[in-house]
Amino acid sequence: MAAAILAVLALAAPGLEAFQAELAASDSATAVLQRLCDARAPGQTIIAAVLPTQADPAATAAARRDLQLRPWAPVGYRRVELSCAGVVLSRAENWYAPGRLTPAMNRALETTPTPFGVVARPLDYRRRPLASEAPASGQGVLRNTAILVRPDGKPISKVVETYSDQVLSPVR
Repeated sequence: MAAAILAVLALAAPGLEAFQAELAASDSATAVLQRLCDARAPGQTIIAAVLPTQADPAATAAARRDLQLRPWAPVGYRRVELSCAGVVLSRAENWYAPGRLTPAMNRALETTPTPFGVVARPLDYRRRPLASEAPASGQGVLRNTAILVRPDGKPISKVVETYSDQVLSPVR
């Protein structure tokens, strides 16, 4: 309980290192952003605004390999802005294996602004970090790439998350 309280307090006005540590300690980046949202705008939830873009073919081919998908297996793609109370906290590209999700999960990803991490949480996935870097100037404060894996070892998603400087803003 004390650790959870300290995590919420740290997220209220985190430095970049504290924010990175919170992300590294969690299997769900969405859960970290929701805790930040709870501290800044109690009662609000993280919304994933789907951006109408096509995935880069080379990035999709790399995601297919990382997801260990057969050549004929479909690959889902979502590019979203995750926001709390109208403030964009991150932008994410998410390639996922629809055949490893339930039909209800696929429907939710196709028709709602619910973040992938919330939709897929019942699968009890684990996050495997691939990279963490500073994005190009003016494009945020941190970029993480990770694979989300079910308990049976099957990857369900590859995500590239770029966090805006708003994740470092203090509570007002």
